Amino acid sequence: MKYYIIAIAISFFIGSYFANAAIPDYTYEPYSNTLNVKAALNMPTAKEMTAKFQAKYMSKTENTVVYFKMNGCQYCEQYSPVYDKVSKTYAKRAKFYTINVDESNNWMYARILGIRGYPTTIIFPKSNIGEAYMGSYPEAKLINILEENLK
Repeated sequence: MKYYIIAIAISFFIGSYFANAAIPDYTYEPYSNTLNVKAALNMPTAKEMTAKFQAKYMSKTENTVVYFKMNGCQYCEQYSPVYDKVSKTYAKRAKFYTINVDESNNWMYARILGIRGYPTTIIFPKSNIGEAYMGSYPEAKLINILEENLK
């Protein structure tokens, strides 16, 4: 009990000391890799990016498969060769695209589509909303997924 009261007294003293301490005035230097205001104002809107994505990656006449990856992602590095191999095999049944979210404004595509993890593969059967598959798959599993969706 005695130690408990001492601990409360110490925490009260420390808390009151820091509560009355002057808060330093930090001046924030902008980092060289952060977006400046002009660049932020010139960025495309979500509506523009959605229209651009639909025009570029979704087709009303053929199936499309879009693979989202990120630099430095170990699972993406494992999955990329599998995706490339299967994309060559299924090239007649669908168009295959790879989007690196670390390049340009590609991260906006991922945000618009609600992608939160990488790698993610989305299958769009003739412009219909398709299925999204998150994770690295072995070749046999990816082939099964494509067979189910590209009928």
